[in-house]
Amino acid sequence: MLLRRFARPLFASSFVQQGVDAVRNPAAHVEVARGALERVTASVPRGKVPALDRYREPTPGQLTTLVRVHGAATALAGVAFALGRAPRTSALLLAALTAPLAAADLPAKKGTHVGGPDAARERRAHLLRTLSATGGALLAAADYAGRPGVSWRLARFRDDHAHVPAAIAAKVPGRD
Repeated sequence: MLLRRFARPLFASSFVQQGVDAVRNPAAHVEVARGALERVTASVPRGKVPALDRYREPTPGQLTTLVRVHGAATALAGVAFALGRAPRTSALLLAALTAPLAAADLPAKKGTHVGGPDAARERRAHLLRTLSATGGALLAAADYAGRPGVSWRLARFRDDHAHVPAAIAAKVPGRD
């Protein structure tokens, strides 16, 4: 459909731009990631999740690498979606990659806002933009583009082969 041909690149453009920005200029993204990690580690007691304990205090290099890898994955998934290459898979990947960004933008508890009410308002607006992008990616992942899904194909296969008599099925070569 012609609409998808234009809508996919338009939708993917912000993901590609954010991903490229994270790869090229990771410093601002690293600060957001550090703040999100601090909020997560503060809410989970030590020893509760052993895998998290190893990453409670990452080095700046580790966070920079993580931000760049996440940015590159986001940009690549956005380009794949824009080009229509595995659009449902790439849209689902975009939604999965955007979910941690939404978690990073969750508002802090009342009275603990860093930067005052304006910073809290901007963070809330960014959270809503991230959530709407995640929702859009989930909708795109559910778009079959007029083609049948795997469940329909499987049901059709079962229906087509349901009439095969058991005697014939038993004589299939390789089945002893």
